[in-house]
Amino acid sequence: EDDIRPLAGIDRPVVLPLTSRLDSIRGRNLYRLVPTDSTRNDKLTGMVGPETNVIMVHTASIDEQMESDMLALLGDHPYGKVIFNEEFVVGSLNSRPIEELMVENDNLFMVLADNEIDTDRTLAIISSIMNSRQPKYGTRRVPVRVIGHADWAKYKNMDRNLLFKLDVSYLATYHADRGNKRIKEFDRRFIEAFGRQPSMFAYKAYDAVKLFGSAMFEGGDLTAALNGSVTPLLQVPYSFTEENGIMVNDAWPLVNYRPGYSIEVK
Repeated sequence: EDDIRPLAGIDRPVVLPLTSRLDSIRGRNLYRLVPTDSTRNDKLTGMVGPETNVIMVHTASIDEQMESDMLALLGDHPYGKVIFNEEFVVGSLNSRPIEELMVENDNLFMVLADNEIDTDRTLAIISSIMNSRQPKYGTRRVPVRVIGHADWAKYKNMDRNLLFKLDVSYLATYHADRGNKRIKEFDRRFIEAFGRQPSMFAYKAYDAVKLFGSAMFEGGDLTAALNGSVTPLLQVPYSFTEENGIMVNDAWPLVNYRPGYSIEVK
């Protein structure tokens, strides 16, 4: 931070691809690529309709930030609560079993577990209930969706099939589709040059250079050029607005694992 502060007042853009801790730094030429918390739930608002039956699942250890975000997203919208104790048994007067809370249409689960074991257990329980209800729906899919956490994609021992089966969605600070042709080519060239797979930091650095380089060559207002850019990137597009004296990215990727074993990013 001390190294960046002297640059804040000069008349040239300074790109900050990784940090989000800029409390004491100001300058409209500072561009932060990490998405701002103020728009965290914007992409999720469309997931909760008037008739959506929301079920919030607590475990013995939860992600408190996610809980706060989900409560803010819901506002006055009613929701049911499931609370599992350390033995993964419903043991609270404020809790009801999942089966009793589900309805015939549009069940949206918000799973607040903050570790791999509890997440896997919770998703396995929801999956089992779906299996038991499937005969009633015939060829139609049991109407279940899940909002989760970006960390789920990093869990190595969790059954990833559950992400697709349960129509899991989560917000992420970045997303790189390794099935994308541009990323495959980038990976090939990166491995050829450095002898290892690129990390998300390599993707971010590449995108930052390509995005800002292309926008600066266009001339004129840099922010307008960035927000109107059609430059193909490895990850998702960025959108910059002014916040607290700096330019911040307000675009959160919404990653959705679709039941047909595809991944959509909005």
